[in-house]
Amino acid sequence: FAQVSGGNNHSLGLGSDGAAYAWGYNGYGQLGDGTTTNRTTPVRVAMPAGVAFTAVSAGGSHSMALDRDGNIWTWGSNDSGRLGDGTTTNRTTPVKAATPAGVAFTAVSAGYNHSMALDRDGNIWTWGWNYYGQLGRTDVSTSSSATPGRVSMPDGTAFTAISAGYRHSLALTGDGTAYAWGYNDSGQLGDGTTTDRTTPVKAATPAGVAFTAISAGYNHSLALTGDGTAYAWGSNGNGQLGRTDVSTSSSSATPGRVGMPAGVAFTAVSAGSLYSLALTGDGTAYAWGWNYYGQLGNNTTSQRTTPARVGTPDGAPSGFSYAAIATGPNANHTLAIGSDGNTYAWGYNDSGQLGNNTTTGNGANPRP
Repeated sequence: FAQVSGGNNHSLGLGSDGAAYAWGYNGYGQLGDGTTTNRTTPVRVAMPAGVAFTAVSAGGSHSMALDRDGNIWTWGSNDSGRLGDGTTTNRTTPVKAATPAGVAFTAVSAGYNHSMALDRDGNIWTWGWNYYGQLGRTDVSTSSSATPGRVSMPDGTAFTAISAGYRHSLALTGDGTAYAWGYNDSGQLGDGTTTDRTTPVKAATPAGVAFTAISAGYNHSLALTGDGTAYAWGSNGNGQLGRTDVSTSSSSATPGRVGMPAGVAFTAVSAGSLYSLALTGDGTAYAWGWNYYGQLGNNTTSQRTTPARVGTPDGAPSGFSYAAIATGPNANHTLAIGSDGNTYAWGYNDSGQLGNNTTTGNGANPRP
C-alpha cells in the first residue's frame, strides 16, 4: 500500500495501482465491496470504471477517496448526508460526491460523521453532521448538509491542509497558522476557551511557532513544526497530549509542546481516539496515551503520558523502519507501512480491522 487510513473499526489502504482496499467492519458498506459482510483481510473496493484513486480516508462508518481528476468518491453510512451525494442513503460501493461546478479537490479527510475536502484554490468544503458546528458553514448554521458547501473562511485565507476529528475540524494555512471549529468541550480548538465555534477560529499558536502539519483526534489535536517539534491541546485524560506541563486530570485549551525524547525530531503526527502517534525521519515510531487495546504498539497495555517507542514487528527484516503511520479520530487501532513494503497493524481487532485474518486478541505488538 502507498497510504493507509484507520476508521472507527475499519481500515483503508491505497494500492500502488490506484485501487482502494478495505477490511474490518462493514455493517454500513464502508468497505465498498458491494456487501455488508465484515472482512478480516483486505478486499478490493468496487472501483468505478476508469477511475484511479490518489488518496483515501476512513471515517467513523464511511469512507472517502480522491481520484486523479479531483473528484471525491464516498461509500458506507450516509447518516446526516456524510457521503455528500445529496441523499442519506447508505452505499456499499463508491458514489461521486456532488462536486460544485468548476471545483477540483486536492485532499480529503473523513471525520466520525462529517467530511472535509480541500480544493486547489485553498478553499475548504464540508458536509455531513453539524450539531456542534464542525462544518464551519454559515449557510447551514448547526444543521446537517448532504452536499458539499464552502467553509466560511477568514478573508484572504487560503488553506493548505485539513483534518477532520470526531466532532471538530482543523485546517492549516501556508504561513503555518492553525484554525479550528466545532466541538470544544476540552479545548481541542486551541483558542483558549471551551466554547464551540461554528466558523474557523485561530488556535493560540505560541510566539514564533509555525505549524507544518495537523491532526484532529477524538477530543484532542496535534500539530508539528518545521523543526520536528510536536504540539498538542485538548483533553489529556489518558495522557494523549504527551505534555509534562498538563496532568492527566486536566485539559489544555492552548497548544503546548509535547514532552519529546532528547534529540528526537518528528516528521509526521496522527491523532487517534485517546492516543497519539508520531514518526521520525529515521523511521522510528512513537506513541502515547490510552493503551487498553495495545494501540501504542509497545507490547504492553500500559498507558503512556509521554512518547514511547513503538516496537519492531516480530520477524521484521534487519534494518526495518516505519515509512508511514496512521490512525483515526475514533480509532483504537494503528496502521503503519514498513520499509519492507508491508503494512502492519496493532490494537483493537473486534471486526478484523487489523487485517490479519482474525478478530481475536489485542495486537499489542505490530504484526503484518
